[in-house]
Amino acid sequence: VMLAGTKHKHDADSGQKPNMLAGDGVALLSAITYGAYAVQVKHEVPSESALPMPWLFGLVGLVCCLTLWPGIVLAHLSGFELFRWPTKAALLVITLNALVGTVLSNMLLARAMLLASPLLATVGLSLAIPLAMASDVLRAKITHFSPALALGSFAVWAGFFALGGGDVLERRRSAELRARKGGKGKAATLG
Repeated sequence: VMLAGTKHKHDADSGQKPNMLAGDGVALLSAITYGAYAVQVKHEVPSESALPMPWLFGLVGLVCCLTLWPGIVLAHLSGFELFRWPTKAALLVITLNALVGTVLSNMLLARAMLLASPLLATVGLSLAIPLAMASDVLRAKITHFSPALALGSFAVWAGFFALGGGDVLERRRSAELRARKGGKGKAATLG
């Protein structure tokens, strides 16, 4: 496991130093939890015929709605986070963001995990980095494309294609092993 920290510049006016260790710990916990979730989905739902993705995410949403609402009430009553209803315009934006940015993206990611592997789907998410850099170059947000940026983009793409090729080879090998075992079983029953 490799941990990477960033050097934070703290605001001299506030006099507070950022708690980098806590932030890195939360990020690590988040990555571990996401990894466990991705592997568990692949293990429990081997194909979409076993449990359709809309049904799975509907169940996840139902469980969250039924179990997490007391946290909102406690946060409001304690004054930690005050709750109030959003305006109609804000509610529309929140709903659209939830549908496109959360529901659709999670369904596509889960589908990718079922079609490939949790590792390949997660590494595929990292392709957003070089694509965002290319977008910045095209929109003239980055005027100097350094060799380090190009090398980093190449490394991300190379890693994705290497994992994809390995995934294809692993699937072929598994299919061949199953065919051999199936063939030996048939030959034994025929003879």
